Amino acid sequence: MITVAGKRPDSGTLAGFADGSLKRNILSAMETSTQRYAFDTAAQLEFELALRQATVEAAHRLYGSGLRFAVFRDAAANPAYWNVTRDGGFSLKRGAPPARAILDIFENGSAYATECATAMMIVLYGALVKVYGEARFNRLFPQIELMNWHRLDPRLQSFGSLERK
Repeated sequence: MITVAGKRPDSGTLAGFADGSLKRNILSAMETSTQRYAFDTAAQLEFELALRQATVEAAHRLYGSGLRFAVFRDAAANPAYWNVTRDGGFSLKRGAPPARAILDIFENGSAYATECATAMMIVLYGALVKVYGEARFNRLFPQIELMNWHRLDPRLQSFGSLERK
């Protein structure tokens, strides 16, 4: 169930999205869910939908990128953007633009190898680059550590709170 400013959205909310579109499917799933999705404004709901759509699209792009799955000890990354840490994570190089570094993973996936938790973080960051644009992403995430959920940026635990910054 979705609420915006404490009220259920009117039927016109769905009408704003084409039948069969990813955003419409996401909105329908949220609306029929037993979980309550509460937004202060319609803009926050739109942000949520845009981010969910971008996340699905980023997952598809990463799947087609050539990125290889490997255990941490066999991790690999493009040295132009990333240092591979001793424990198999990726640390953004000093001076490397964060958005370009994330996008490079999608564009030159064959230069990368990592395990699945890191791949999930890459998908999330890729979605955020799309939603925010490179300049804003770079301001919000000037230093990135990719590895697993233990290094998750605290702001990524609630996407909705990012929209308000």
